[in-house]
Amino acid sequence: MYKRTFHPTTIFLICFLLQGCESKPDQPYTKVTAVYPNQQKKVVEIHTSGDADGQLLRREIYSLKGELISVEDVPNQSLSEYRYYPNHRKMSVQVLKDQKPDGTWRRWYENGTLAVEMNYENGKNHGTWKYWDKNGKLTRQIEYWDGAIRWEQSYQ
Repeated sequence: MYKRTFHPTTIFLICFLLQGCESKPDQPYTKVTAVYPNQQKKVVEIHTSGDADGQLLRREIYSLKGELISVEDVPNQSLSEYRYYPNHRKMSVQVLKDQKPDGTWRRWYENGTLAVEMNYENGKNHGTWKYWDKNGKLTRQIEYWDGAIRWEQSYQ
């Protein structure tokens, strides 16, 4: 007998989507879905205003096989993008504010180990960037201030 289990991230995304789709009398939401010719979901968008012309709040992009590739949250002129490997592990998380990199960006190896953590402020490299190898060992750090390197350290 085949038993299907869901990854915790998948369950969280489904719950978050369902909660976000809840209609409120003062601000209805519309869910717009595009499908591939094989009827698998291609793109799912959540808009305000009750129609597809409302403000985009969230976009999910799926592969031809129906696997989640990325999730984009679009609140208040910022975009949070989550990308996933085919094994459903996170590939990257990044934020754009006013179409510029902002905040902490992270990328992971396919095995789930954090590969790099980068910080941005107003579109410029800012703060400490850290790099790890596939085993999770810290290999390098770079400190930025307003886009310029302040110091750099590599580890054996």
